[in-house]
Amino acid sequence: MTIGMYTFGSCLMGDTEKIQLPEPTYTDEQDKIYPNEHQEAWFRLLDKLEAELEAAGYSIGSSDDSDFYLITDYMPSDGISCSVLKPELVTQELIDRCQRLTKNEASWNMWIRLGFDFVDDRHKGHSENILVRPDRVAHDYDSVRLQNEFKNEIPLLGVGSDV
Repeated sequence: MTIGMYTFGSCLMGDTEKIQLPEPTYTDEQDKIYPNEHQEAWFRLLDKLEAELEAAGYSIGSSDDSDFYLITDYMPSDGISCSVLKPELVTQELIDRCQRLTKNEASWNMWIRLGFDFVDDRHKGHSENILVRPDRVAHDYDSVRLQNEFKNEIPLLGVGSDV
């Protein structure tokens, strides 16, 4: 690789000096931690999640009338990020679907993060999630606040007393 060094006015006169730069010697640690097979499995899981949601009749996109928004950038340490845009979509059935999909890629210990990004102003400023892994589900939200603010709009909150 070379770069051109210009002095004032040299770009007009063609007396550019070129300096040869050494080849990079570093290796990306991420390549050792997350091999190409991991990226392939990550995208397989993303594609299956999108297909599953669409087959269930949900809309995926970034507009306010969409049901879900999927982050499609490969972020290996963050898993699949799926924003739930409407409170009525947070159901045990959704969690079960996601967990079934993660079990297909269980060797990579992948997960799906269902982030509550409700369009409703009552939810602004809160970071709440359900983390779905092949072997467990972690609920990271204030269920009392959600129940108070959304009453009976979130089906999952009425399912059991352990949530």
